[in-house]
Amino acid sequence: MLAHDKVFFADPSLFNDPFDCSIIPEYDYRSNGQCVSDFQRPIMQLKKMNPREAEAYINKKLSENKERFLQTMRHEFKAVVLRGFGVYSLSAVNDDILMWSHYADSHTGFCLEFLRTKDNLMSESETVNYPDDNEYPDLRWPRTKVETFETAKRIVLTKAKHWCYEQEWRMINRPDIATENYVGHERQVPDNLLTGIIFGVRMPKENRNVIRKVLAGKEIKYKEAVLKKNRFELEIVPWTGGSQLRGLKEAKERVESDVEEEIRQEEKQGEKEGITAKQVILAVVAFLILVYFLSA
Repeated sequence: MLAHDKVFFADPSLFNDPFDCSIIPEYDYRSNGQCVSDFQRPIMQLKKMNPREAEAYINKKLSENKERFLQTMRHEFKAVVLRGFGVYSLSAVNDDILMWSHYADSHTGFCLEFLRTKDNLMSESETVNYPDDNEYPDLRWPRTKVETFETAKRIVLTKAKHWCYEQEWRMINRPDIATENYVGHERQVPDNLLTGIIFGVRMPKENRNVIRKVLAGKEIKYKEAVLKKNRFELEIVPWTGGSQLRGLKEAKERVESDVEEEIRQEEKQGEKEGITAKQVILAVVAFLILVYFLSA
């Protein structure tokens, strides 16, 4: 993205949540002829058949066990319809601790900020729906290209309520050519789409400087995530050129240095008075031993 102005649309079958993009539409059986019309193209794709072979195959399966065949085709929906659809995920929030932990390599990575207007690429993104009851949407097997795209979109834009904290938006895109080994595709984006970079709390300063060099000449606002004082929260603030992680380390080193200096000063003062901390301890021990023998 940074060097070549491209974003990656991932194959949804590779997402880490097994429920994500796995909704299976219901199929309304009308007739064997309708089944041939609905399933001929998918069977040609799945079985590498020509139209006549696919028609014969469907009629054979329907005569053997209609219910089993229909159930099989429903489960093949993901492979047939969603194959070749790429998904680009975004979020409306930039300060969520879990998301920084999961998606930014334990806060060592960075977050991209995009400008979304009704006229640019980001206008294609839509909000993800998180059903309150965690129920799947009621979907029917599509019979036209328009229905197919709308059905695929509803599947991609519906997730379990557990993920609602992400406030996710998604873009869906299909490449010109999708091979059997498809895992996703890149898409060129305008160079003015990226407006900001947010550095993670643990991102090393040298890595931040590399990003600045790559984006040199572009109008980018640089920010960083910092730990809020006395709260389990992140705060996004303008980047001033340092690193909170390095600042904390330097502060610790300063405190340790101050403590060591105080110890040295106290030892010097003790020496001036003709007594050291070690001598005090020995004197106290000797006194206690003397008291013990006198009381015995």
